[in-house]
This record gives sequence, structure tokens and C-alpha cells, in this order.
Amino acid sequence: MMGQYKEAIAAFKMAISLWAEFVGGHIGLTASYSLAGLIEGTRAQAAEVLKINPKFFWRILLKAAVIVFRRPTRNALSTLSARLV
Repeated sequence: MMGQYKEAIAAFKMAISLWAEFVGGHIGLTASYSLAGLIEGTRAQAAEVLKINPKFFWRILLKAAVIVFRRPTRNALSTLSARLV
């Protein structure tokens, strides 16, 4: 179930430990937690992203991820939105 998410989570945590304000690391960690089904981690990291950049626009990131992963936009948006609430 966890696939390689465990390794991705460790890598993003390492990046964040080296540069705490690196929003890309927090975005990657948010996505990794979400894909691994770790809801509390997803929420916490999403909050960190917004703390670093309050104007961050999740919808743009999700649409880009949908193109890369070829999943329907509606499903990706509703899944992440549900996990962030």
C-alpha cells in the first residue's frame, strides 16, 4: 500500500530539514502523505505550504499533477480537497 511513498516522504523531510522554507519540499511531502493515505500529515504539510506562501494556489498544482499522472482532474481535486478539510 505504501509503495515508494515511504522513501519519498523521507527524501522530502530531508530536503525540508536542509531548507525549512523550501516550499517545493513541503508540496512534495504534502503530495506524498496524501498518496500514502496519511491524512493528518497531508493537512499539516498543506498548512505549512500556506504558512510559507499564503497565496499558493492548489488548483494549479493539482491540474499539473493530473496531466503528469493522467488521472481525471475532478477525482484528483476532490480527493485532495477532502483530505485538506
